[in-house]
Amino acid sequence: MALLFTILVALASYPVGEIFRGEGWLPQSQIGNGIIAQHLVATVAMFAVWLYGPNSQKLRDYRWLIIAAIATRLILIPADVYSSNDIDRYLFDGRLWWEGYDPYRVNHETPEIQSLRALWGPPDEHAAYVTIYPPLALSLFTLAASFGVEWAAIVWKVISGLAGIGAVMVAAMVLRHANQLQHLALFALSPLLILETGIGAHLDIFSVLFICLAIWCWQTKRILQCGVWIAAGTLIKFLPLVIAMPLFLSAQNHKQRLKLTASVLATISAGYGSVIALGLEPIGSLVVFFEKWRFGSPTFNALSTLSSSKTLPLVTASILVLGMALIALYCLRDKLFSSKQIDDQQNNQRTIHAIQLALALPLLLSPVVYPWYLMPLLLFIALSPKAYLLAWLTLMPLTYEVMGQFICCANWNPAVWPLWVVAGGLLLGLIFDLKIYIPRLLNKPTAVNTL
Repeated sequence: MALLFTILVALASYPVGEIFRGEGWLPQSQIGNGIIAQHLVATVAMFAVWLYGPNSQKLRDYRWLIIAAIATRLILIPADVYSSNDIDRYLFDGRLWWEGYDPYRVNHETPEIQSLRALWGPPDEHAAYVTIYPPLALSLFTLAASFGVEWAAIVWKVISGLAGIGAVMVAAMVLRHANQLQHLALFALSPLLILETGIGAHLDIFSVLFICLAIWCWQTKRILQCGVWIAAGTLIKFLPLVIAMPLFLSAQNHKQRLKLTASVLATISAGYGSVIALGLEPIGSLVVFFEKWRFGSPTFNALSTLSSSKTLPLVTASILVLGMALIALYCLRDKLFSSKQIDDQQNNQRTIHAIQLALALPLLLSPVVYPWYLMPLLLFIALSPKAYLLAWLTLMPLTYEVMGQFICCANWNPAVWPLWVVAGGLLLGLIFDLKIYIPRLLNKPTAVNTL
């Protein structure tokens, strides 16, 4: 039943798409509620499969789950993109490069490209800013845009859908290797992965795929390939780079650390070096983006009320540096403060927890957190579920309430209440996790089982 509901949520994208186009039985102002409802129903179905589905380490026992996961992604390939207009930005940036312009220097208000802009219709609110996306992302945009305005969107949906299916298959291998296959539903049926790829068409699915490949290579001791995939994820979006630090610190010897560092740096250098050699200046407007945009971050909202605009960057940077130092210390705790050796299983669990924290910390401190930004966390949640992360993933789609007025009336005015709900869920989840973790840290028995 839960798998059926997951497929029905995917099929519901078609009537919700009619609301988006102004052709449905509800007004466009209700599109935000439609997106939220899809996410919540899919989340309930995901948890039902997780709690009541197979508890086995045999992949064949999850065949119906995997079939449903693949089916939902295929169903959504022809669906309208209505939860975001990012795809229009992606494809126009790609077309600019295809036509010989540098998207890192040419914004959408440049007079020479106005005929292209009229044809491709990138978002007006992005017009003043050059692209923010790293080179591999821009290459994927250009690949899709090369098919022309009529086919570019469906080509993008096809390649991102295939990336989603590939991520499910690689994640299943990672979880089986870690004896955590019982948590596959948290990844394969995650509404963020399904809906943010299928109806949001977000680039982040490629980072997720590359993260999955990196962890699979790490598990199988292919350190050089692991570094290449981490770097490939970084050439899509910058966040995947942070997983290199816990992996580096948990490596078994200096040779592994050297291989990981060399492959990450060499691949990133090759990616940026290639586009520079082609005449591009891959800097973009990322700094401007974080200076101008504010959305979906209860932590940053709280810090901004406690700090002045001049001290806020220093405060957030200090918290980030201190947090990363504490995460590093957590990875090295036994090496620095204990003479006893920890076994591989303990080391792997600690590495997963460190990666969860390393990925979560920049997102918590960022001034901009859209729901799809959380997608890189999903593999590590499946490897070791945590209440605060599950609460965050479940509640972030509430921020879609802003879409109703934006679609119907071009009014971007996010409400504050979703931030309060997200903050409350994070806090309650963190309390639940600490209630379990602190007694374990002190080697005391606890009456509450872990998730």
